[in-house]
Amino acid sequence: MARTYQPKDDSGEKQPSESKKVQLRVEDAFADLTEAMTEVFNLAAIKDATNCNAKADVVVDGETIVQNVPATHLLWVEKKLASIADAVSKAPVLSQDVVWARDEGQGVYRSEAVETVKTKKIEEHKVVIQPTKEHPGQFVKVTEDVAIGTWKTIHLSGAITEDRKKQLLARVEKFQQAVKVAREEANQSPVVELSTAVIVKRIFAP
Repeated sequence: MARTYQPKDDSGEKQPSESKKVQLRVEDAFADLTEAMTEVFNLAAIKDATNCNAKADVVVDGETIVQNVPATHLLWVEKKLASIADAVSKAPVLSQDVVWARDEGQGVYRSEAVETVKTKKIEEHKVVIQPTKEHPGQFVKVTEDVAIGTWKTIHLSGAITEDRKKQLLARVEKFQQAVKVAREEANQSPVVELSTAVIVKRIFAP
């Protein structure tokens, strides 16, 4: 902005001129943006292009389980394996103080049958003193637990054995190590040069 004051006549009051410089030119800002985004675009392009070639095999005990898995997917698999390990670690196991047998028909474990006696309280009157011609007899009320039957109990469980749990956790750990090794191998892939910053330059070209 620039302005000057002109009095109506020579005898009028004079005022100093006023001015204010332009603080920023939009085209200059766009030039700065182009420079900054050039680096951002190129770094992202190199990273993604390199990741396209960053692949490795998942090998467990000398056996190739999966071939040419991208590094980004290997990272995702690592996180999921951690979730699986957590789930297995929380799985309930069969009680160690019970003898269990596999019931294949129901797909559960069955305990040995345990028998317990069912009793009932029975009240009886017992003679304490036998009656005679001169004196009546004396009786007392007695309560006894009398066996009236037998309970036969069999427990069923959908839990797993401690050995099965250890087996699963060992497998998960083995695959976690294999995936980690594969990811580290994939990340050693050579850098692929790629520039996409030309897009930004074309947009802000004069």
